[in-house]
Amino acid sequence: MNTLYLPSTPLNFALALAHASHNDGEHVLCFLDQRRPSAYLEVLESLDNPFAAMNEQLVPAGLLDRKRERATLFRQIDRWLVSFDIQAVAAGSDRRVEFQYARSRRESEAAGIYLDDGLYTYMGRPWRPVKDRLDGLLKKLVYGSWWTTPRTLGSSHWIDEAWVFMPDEVHPLLREKKLRQIPADWFNNPLLRHFGEAVLQRLAAPVEKISSASQLLLLTHPNNADKIPGYQTRIMRLLEATDGEATVAKYHPRVGNGDPFGVLEKGVSALVPAQAAFEFLLPLLPVGSRVVGDVSTALLTARWLRPDLDIVAMLGSLSELERRVLPIMKRAGIRIMAVEGEETCIS
Repeated sequence: MNTLYLPSTPLNFALALAHASHNDGEHVLCFLDQRRPSAYLEVLESLDNPFAAMNEQLVPAGLLDRKRERATLFRQIDRWLVSFDIQAVAAGSDRRVEFQYARSRRESEAAGIYLDDGLYTYMGRPWRPVKDRLDGLLKKLVYGSWWTTPRTLGSSHWIDEAWVFMPDEVHPLLREKKLRQIPADWFNNPLLRHFGEAVLQRLAAPVEKISSASQLLLLTHPNNADKIPGYQTRIMRLLEATDGEATVAKYHPRVGNGDPFGVLEKGVSALVPAQAAFEFLLPLLPVGSRVVGDVSTALLTARWLRPDLDIVAMLGSLSELERRVLPIMKRAGIRIMAVEGEETCIS
């Protein structure tokens, strides 16, 4: 089935590559919403891969320039749909205007595929009736009558089937779709392994330190940290409590370079490049090593792909976001590190 893949996150890029590798046909990949040329695309172009055509959407700074760039991409999508006789369009978000445009152009000829993009698949996206309806109306005026605002990711009428890690745990609105479980061995095939190793090498990741780490600490984006009371303090207490363990840390992909929380000064031995997809680090981690995060999608994928690791969610009860995530983590079998008052400990 000839498929147009429109990923916009490292996880979705990895899933698009895995899905395409197990899906016969001529495929096209466009990596959306990139601020700079992607190492992922550069590496993939050097390998024998399942895509007949590849591109990436580099987003300019100015509003007018972004509008022109999107119009250019729409024209490119039109050419791909026809020249490759696209029969399915796959993305990690049906809120992407590029995905909805492609589906609207092939409404009866192509299926819509949702690729698991993490926590929102399971806890849903908060619906804001007034704001979301106004936003939807504005986008219909700007883009066209084909625009729709999904109640949560993957729930729009543009989606026919969803490939997810935990089909039994998806949000109720996604249960109306044809659900397919992502096989864990997708990430063990030679192409995915070779690609992951090449990306880490290209990004100069500290492979030796990852391979000998006792603990991998996943750090949220500073914007998300603002929504979690005491986030940075709890990170520092965790590092104090695990002093002496070989710890490497990785920031959210959108952080870029730098160490905004200053964890290198607190004993972390190395930082993994933020742009590196977490899924490509998993094969390197020693059996029994610990992965610690908070409201992170990566914890769910780690639990599914590496059941031999100790997966720990560091959650408190003060923020609404953490309270919503807690039941999902528990149902996934992730160990909870309760953070209350002045104590942070791992049991």
